[in-house]
Amino acid sequence: MSMSTAVNTNVTIDDWDSILSYPDPTQWQTPDPQSPPLATVLATTPWLDGTYHQTSVINASIALNFEGPAIYVFGASGPSYGSYAVSIDGVESSYSAYAAANASLPYLLYSNANLTYSNHTLVLRNLGAAQASDQGAGMFLFDFLLTTVQLGPAGATITNTTVEDNDPLLKYNSTWTEESGPLFSGGTSIYTNTSGASVSLTFNGTALYILGDTVNNHGAYTVTLDNGPPQTYNAIVGCEGVRGKICEKTQPSLKYFASNLDSNEHTVTLTNLAVNGSYFDLDRFIYTTPSQYAPIPSSNPSASAASKTSSSSATSTPKTSAACKPPNIDSTSLMKVPLGLQTIDSHSHSPPHSDHPPKSRFVPLPKLKQQDALEKQWIQKRFDRVPEILKKYKYDVLLMSQREYAEDTVFKSLVPSTTVFAARRRTIYLFHARNVTEFEVANPTVWIDNKPTVWDELNSVLEKLNPKKIAVNIDRDIAFADGLHTGEGEALLGNLTHKFRRRVSSERMIPIEIVSLRAGGESQLAAFKLMTENIWAMIAEGFSLAVIEPGVTTADDLVWWFRDRIQTMNATTWFHPIVNVYGPGKPGMPDEGTYTGPINEGDMVHVDVGITAMNINTDTQHIGYVLRSNETAPPEGLINGLKKANELQDMVRKYMKKGFKRHETGNWVLKKVWAEMNRKKMDGLIFCHPVGEQIAFLNIKSPGSNWQ
Repeated sequence: MSMSTAVNTNVTIDDWDSILSYPDPTQWQTPDPQSPPLATVLATTPWLDGTYHQTSVINASIALNFEGPAIYVFGASGPSYGSYAVSIDGVESSYSAYAAANASLPYLLYSNANLTYSNHTLVLRNLGAAQASDQGAGMFLFDFLLTTVQLGPAGATITNTTVEDNDPLLKYNSTWTEESGPLFSGGTSIYTNTSGASVSLTFNGTALYILGDTVNNHGAYTVTLDNGPPQTYNAIVGCEGVRGKICEKTQPSLKYFASNLDSNEHTVTLTNLAVNGSYFDLDRFIYTTPSQYAPIPSSNPSASAASKTSSSSATSTPKTSAACKPPNIDSTSLMKVPLGLQTIDSHSHSPPHSDHPPKSRFVPLPKLKQQDALEKQWIQKRFDRVPEILKKYKYDVLLMSQREYAEDTVFKSLVPSTTVFAARRRTIYLFHARNVTEFEVANPTVWIDNKPTVWDELNSVLEKLNPKKIAVNIDRDIAFADGLHTGEGEALLGNLTHKFRRRVSSERMIPIEIVSLRAGGESQLAAFKLMTENIWAMIAEGFSLAVIEPGVTTADDLVWWFRDRIQTMNATTWFHPIVNVYGPGKPGMPDEGTYTGPINEGDMVHVDVGITAMNINTDTQHIGYVLRSNETAPPEGLINGLKKANELQDMVRKYMKKGFKRHETGNWVLKKVWAEMNRKKMDGLIFCHPVGEQIAFLNIKSPGSNWQ
């Protein structure tokens, strides 16, 4: 059976993964994942998992033993880089990473898709400025690599099972200590620095992953699979090999990987060697079980020390051990956010291209308790900003009064979504622009009370503050500024004293600015980007033959698959997903939703999906194409169409920037883009709305058209 008809996946090995061998870690430099915080790093970094290994030392090397038919190595190219050597099974070739300008990332340093399916040894070696064309500083930078593995024969279904560190399936020997952390699967990890301490798992599967924390006080350990010899690994890879509890990467890295296993029961044992008291941290095991087995004969099929699935979904399998199917293809992409063209391909396994970004990977969202803590921090920052918003519009007090299940439209921005789902009884918020210490009035002051005495207390506080202008949320045009319900407004105004009732008016921009404020700053933005990356990974999984069976799966099937998948992500659905299918004989816009038949080869699939967590909403649209049996790439027209869409995106992004001047509004951006579209004779629509807390404003327009 050939690889081209099998269920395959590209598996990713990051530069910090312990299955890589750095003969001398002191020759390499790598950023400390703890500085700045990991969430900030992941939100801004071009490097996989926020790390890389870089060296200027001649002959500094990295080695990997792997099993599979293909390998792809990614790093960097630019004026600082020189030559490097790549050796496969002892046959070495040299290359140059020098370029006059920095190349887009990730940069493909090396690829070989013509290997036999057997065990191989890869060695990367820095040569410095060895070639005449090298004008740089002789640096070499390694980010990550991909290798292709088979998970099962054609038609097989794949199930990933996660075994957490506290699962009774694991058999521990000697002393281990549990710790907790938001990035650990299941919220916990377990560690030891005892020599000979071991952990074993017996399982049935075709592939196995062991993942754990990485710190610079880690060291050597062995892994034994079945009756094979123990394989030794060294877990100290970061921060120039300096020993100590520093340079910690709490996002678990790969400690061991095996693939191409047969249907027999297997037992794996990991043993800490505790050289000089070194530690080992275990997060979880994951094993992959196919519905059918068909291992490829190999020189050593049970001992592949290859790869990690930060781009396959094995590292993100739900702890419920549900059948979470990773993509069995390389879903190549030409995208710039938010559009993507992905191929759903059963007969070829396209290598990654150096222009493609790395595949998005599932990164667990914080546990609900951590989400709640984050939201409360952001809410307090929002509270702190309300006085300046009131002063901006020359108001002294904002009153918000609501009853249970009839809340003001601003209410959800003032409470944590993880624990507060509705107002209680009658809930009144009073925000003010006075000095809290001087007036001795909390900001905000909140009442949750159904008794008539609440109005006396409210009037008493107003007497203390003596506001000249009191804002309430009433507006006939904008929903987010019209939160005061009619009956509640009558009760509020009817119970204020005559003096303060005369001072009540509305200013639509006060509630709008409160709601639209990204109060959490960079940490809130990092959470949004983390959610978005999970959405991209989910779409890549949904746009694969692990989920779509051409001729059988319908758009409605895919919609409900997305709904079910979202439930495993510690998130909820912002809106019911939309999946449309375009192809020969199928209706186009605006009747695209009327087709109810199966998705076929040659069809284009469109998805619009969003999730909600921590009161943040995402909204993502991607398109995919199902390759015909005689195709190796999507039709040229689709590719060119996507390029034109990307060109329009670039035009919009050119004018969307930080630090807008007063006249540079959203409509100003729109007019600028229309003008450029007209100059280029480009016909298209612009769809734009903010995402984030609750909001969904919408603009759709093309040059010369009416508003739609």
